[in-house]
Amino acid sequence: MKMETSELKPCPFCGEEAYLEEFEPHKHFFVELPEYPGGAMITCQECGGRLSFSGNDAKEKVIKAWNTRHYLADIRPVKY
Repeated sequence: MKMETSELKPCPFCGEEAYLEEFEPHKHFFVELPEYPGGAMITCQECGGRLSFSGNDAKEKVIKAWNTRHYLADIRPVKY
């Protein structure tokens, strides 16, 4: 499990610093669950906001999603 912060924008909820954790693939021996393919999770150190993905490209996906910001000016009304 690695922890990194250099590639991450501040938390979108509170503005504080967040960190990245990576999880190795593993099997569950004591319960019947499928193999875990590995993953990555970003957690805010202040408010606990978090986001996670699993799979081979989890780190890239979670960083891209965490660093994406949408602002009210970007939102267009839906026409029916």
